[in-house]
Amino acid sequence: MASCADGYLPGCYDLGASFLEGTHGFKRDPAGALFVWELEACAKGYARACAAAGFLYQHNEEIKRDPVKAVRLYRQACDGGESIGCSYLGIAYGDGVGGLAKDPAKAAQLYASACDAGAGDACSLLAEAYRSGTGVGRDITKADVLARKGCELKSIYCEQAAAAIQPDSTARKIARVQ
Repeated sequence: MASCADGYLPGCYDLGASFLEGTHGFKRDPAGALFVWELEACAKGYARACAAAGFLYQHNEEIKRDPVKAVRLYRQACDGGESIGCSYLGIAYGDGVGGLAKDPAKAAQLYASACDAGAGDACSLLAEAYRSGTGVGRDITKADVLARKGCELKSIYCEQAAAAIQPDSTARKIARVQ
């Protein structure tokens, strides 16, 4: 089996995950994970590693936070076709972090792109945008459809998105079953 040492970029991603989680015989080392993801895999075009490195720069307390670098990595991931990178970039636009002006419409566009590519969390975030009319026109029916899709794709926001729509919505029924 090919490894990161052999230039196999998914192997580099897995190696970074092993460092981050302290699994497969590796000591927990978020800085090691960041190094592998950013400088080994992302730098060579593996978009999933770019999103992971960006997330560490923005959220890991053991890494010096750098939201500007996180946004750059999210953009690189999104441009490379990684839907999670588009979701993270959408959140950054929605919150106005990392040097970005708050832009709910741009956030919604990124959520839509990521949702279309199968990112359940982005579907749930887009559902909330349609429910509240933030960055898009308010549309409860579309919000319900998107919340349901987010639940079907195992979004971590499933229950929250479904509860916000309508008590009798299909999405809420799916969230209760999960």
